[in-house]
Amino acid sequence: MSSHQAIVATKLGGPLQAIIVSTPTPGPDEVLIRVSWASPTPFDNWQKDFGLGVAEWPIFLGENSVGVVTAVGSAVAALNVGDTVFGFTHGEPKVKAFQEYIIVPARRLGLVPSGLDERAAATVPDNFVTAWWSFTEYLDISLPYDLPVEEKPVGHDEPILIWGGATSVGQYAIQILKQAGYTNIVTAASPRHKELLLAYGARVVVDYRAPPADVQAQLLDATAGQKYRKVLDCVAHDKKTIALYRDVVAVGGTAALLLPIQISDDAGKVVEMQSLDKDGGEFPEGVKSVGVRTHFYHTNKELYDALQPEIMPRLLGSGAIKPNAARIVEGDSLLQRVEESLRLLREGLVSGEKLVFRVNA
Repeated sequence: MSSHQAIVATKLGGPLQAIIVSTPTPGPDEVLIRVSWASPTPFDNWQKDFGLGVAEWPIFLGENSVGVVTAVGSAVAALNVGDTVFGFTHGEPKVKAFQEYIIVPARRLGLVPSGLDERAAATVPDNFVTAWWSFTEYLDISLPYDLPVEEKPVGHDEPILIWGGATSVGQYAIQILKQAGYTNIVTAASPRHKELLLAYGARVVVDYRAPPADVQAQLLDATAGQKYRKVLDCVAHDKKTIALYRDVVAVGGTAALLLPIQISDDAGKVVEMQSLDKDGGEFPEGVKSVGVRTHFYHTNKELYDALQPEIMPRLLGSGAIKPNAARIVEGDSLLQRVEESLRLLREGLVSGEKLVFRVNA
C-alpha cells in the first residue's frame, strides 16, 4: 500500500509533527486528490491550542485544499483524473488538507475555473461556504443559485451589518449579498480596506478601532438611526466585536456569530472558547444570537449538492466573486510551512488576506 506525509497536532498545546500514513483508495462517491495548496483557518489553532471539538489526539488539520484528482470512485461522474479541484474539506482525517493526499466526497469539490490561480482558489472554499450558509440558514436571507440576480429582492434596502468585512468570510459575505441584489450593506473594518469593501458592495465602512461610543454612533448614522435586524459577526469576540455592536441590534433581530465565541480576560487575552448554538454574547433581551456551524451545511442536501460543485466555481469563473488576496507562506518543509502559517494567525498578523502554502511541489 502506498503512503504519504501528513501534519498532525500531537496533544493539547503541543508541537506539530510530520508523520507517514497509508494512502487510502476512494469509495464509490469519493476522489483521491494530490494536494497542491492548502490554506489554514483560525479553527486549526482553536483545535490545536484549545482542543475545540477534539475527542482524541493526535488530530489532522486543514480544511481548504486545491489539488489534482488522481483517482475517482465508481459512482463519480462529474470529475475525472487530471482535474484541478478546490474544496472545503472538513471532517475525518482522510479529508484534512495538511497532508499530501486526501480522500474527499465529490460533492465537496468544484473545478478550479480556467484562469484562476490555484493559490487564489485555495482562499475560497471554507469562507465562501460559511458566508452562504450563514445567510440562508441563520439570517433568513434567501440566495438564488443563479446569481447575480436581475431583480432586487424584497427588503433589499434593509440594513445588514457584516462585522469584520475584511476577514476572509466577510469579503465573500459582502460580495454574495451584492450579487443577490442587497444594497444597504454596512460593515466594520480597518480603514485601509475601505476602498476594497466599497467596491465589493458595502455602502458604508465603519472604523471598528474608533472609541466604542463612536463606533455605535457610526453604525446608527449609517442607517439614519435604524437598528439592525440582521448581523453577521465574522470575528465573534466578546470585547472586540460583540460589545461594540450588540446595542444597535433591533429587538426581534438576529446576530449570527461565527463559532467559537472568543472570551477574553481584562487584558484582552483569549482564555476560553464558547461553542454555543444560541444565546451567546449577552445580547439585550429580545435579540436572538445564534452560532454558525458551517460543518453542518451538508444537512441541506440540495445546497450540499450544488454549492461547491456548481455555484462556487461559476461565480469565481465569471468574475462575479473575487477571491481573497493570497499571501504565500514559505518554508523548507511542509511542517515548517504549517507551523509558520498557524503562528501568523495566532499572533494576529494577518489582515485583509488569506494565507496559503504549498503542500506538494
